[in-house]
Amino acid sequence: AKQNYKDTAYRIIADHIRTLTFAITDGAIPSNEGRGYVLRRVLRRAIRYGIQTLGAKPGFFSSLVDVVVQEFGNYYPELINKQQLVKDIIYNEEQSFSLLLTRGIKYFNDIINNIITHKQDYIISGETAFYLYDSLGFPIDLTQLMAKERNFQVNMLEFNQLMNIQKERGRLVTKNKRLNGITNLALDVDDISYLQKNNILPTIDIEKYNYHSDYVTKIAKIYNKNKYITTLNKSDFFDSDSNNLQTIGLILQSTPFYYESGGQISDTGIIELIDNNNKLIFDVVDVQIYGGYILHLCVLNEESVQLLNTLNEFNFDLKDNIIVNAIVDYKRRRKIAPNHTMTHVLNYALRKVLATDVDQKGSQVTEEKLRFDFSLNRGMQLNEVEQVESLVNEVIKKEQVVYNEVLPLKQAQSINGLRAVFGEVYPDPVRVISVGAKIDEVSSNPDSVEWLNHSLEFCGGTHISNTKEAEAFVVLEETAVAKGIRRISAVTGEEAKAAIILSNEITIDISSSVNNINNIDINKLDEVNEKQLDNLESSITNLRAKLEESTISYIIKT
Repeated sequence: AKQNYKDTAYRIIADHIRTLTFAITDGAIPSNEGRGYVLRRVLRRAIRYGIQTLGAKPGFFSSLVDVVVQEFGNYYPELINKQQLVKDIIYNEEQSFSLLLTRGIKYFNDIINNIITHKQDYIISGETAFYLYDSLGFPIDLTQLMAKERNFQVNMLEFNQLMNIQKERGRLVTKNKRLNGITNLALDVDDISYLQKNNILPTIDIEKYNYHSDYVTKIAKIYNKNKYITTLNKSDFFDSDSNNLQTIGLILQSTPFYYESGGQISDTGIIELIDNNNKLIFDVVDVQIYGGYILHLCVLNEESVQLLNTLNEFNFDLKDNIIVNAIVDYKRRRKIAPNHTMTHVLNYALRKVLATDVDQKGSQVTEEKLRFDFSLNRGMQLNEVEQVESLVNEVIKKEQVVYNEVLPLKQAQSINGLRAVFGEVYPDPVRVISVGAKIDEVSSNPDSVEWLNHSLEFCGGTHISNTKEAEAFVVLEETAVAKGIRRISAVTGEEAKAAIILSNEITIDISSSVNNINNIDINKLDEVNEKQLDNLESSITNLRAKLEESTISYIIKT
């Protein structure tokens, strides 16, 4: 039977290695999500044909990258530049799946033989297909293909039912996940459709980059206990079972709050609501966007809880177009902004130190620190981390202006050196953040090599106006996230300065311990009393624990 599929196998492997080589060169990485999962499916299909149909050994597929580069490298030089990176990524994927493939094929064949032995219908159950998918990493189309080759069918109805159950579990977890002990609401497709059918306009958020002492707006809709409500009563604020505070979702007509996006955490703050001279205050704990509608996740402020306990009744009717005062915690935002801007500068510094093979794979920006994921098929050397950290601090010391401007997408994409996340869909027009280079000068001469010396990115986040506001930058960690993906965690501002001070203190402690050890004459060990040795051992143990637990420079810790 295998002989009948050899020609097909050769064609599929040739097509898929070409597809993968170009895609990975462009910055895509096989993964379990989105476009990355499409690549993983393509890769695993080719590997299965090579090993099962052609009898190839694991490792055969990555070696074919050389052939693609040989054929197309002269036309696409980037293939040559990233040849080894592409080979390494495919090789690692190949090794991982080869182990699962052997188990999966055996399991699949056992199921087939059992069906044939018992003279059952030539149908593979959805449960079997789901096990292959969920536990052994077999994409469903691969299972269908293997079944077809043996004249079997897969019960896709049952498989899809199991998939839907799994998705529903995930959706419920997301919809009811806990946020600091508070249920986190989320709008689903039906919720968004309801707003649209009732002519509720998407939230206006043009003021999210500005700073307001007060921002007066109106409530468009209130979302509570997974449904919209037209009145807000005393009982809506508390859980009926536990009497704990209940999350209230407020959709405002317009908002100054930044919603979570692009790796940046949302703003927090308060929303004040006044009725009959009684002020009700909501703590805004999270802000999310769903189909253009911005949902402010709120719980009642402690002061307002006490107020409600003194009232017999409390009722707001939404027909009254309730006016509220939205107040962002700008002190917190001012801690987030330098972390976001320095994430951009970190991206630039990595490209400078490690060359252009580095592509962003994810980020997270909070008020405490920043985290940046990037493609690199090896761990960074300590001197490379030092160079990156030094380069970022150099940009801070230069006190460079941070520019932002909205440009037509096509015009922005033509800028030499501008960085974008692979696979991300950007709006048109798009917001550009430039560190140290005036955007009008950049856009008027987009091909200039000068822009390679600056951080230029698409971004909708909040940023500082000058790099000096970041004060300092310290790398806390450089580690692996997945195959071919590394992560750097870092801090700026007061946290960075505190890390520097603590690093210096620990360096002094280390020097002191080393001196104490060096002061011991190895020829007179008999004269060293037990108490001295215990003290020295204790100080070393304490120092090791301090090193592990402290937020200090990765360079010092390493």
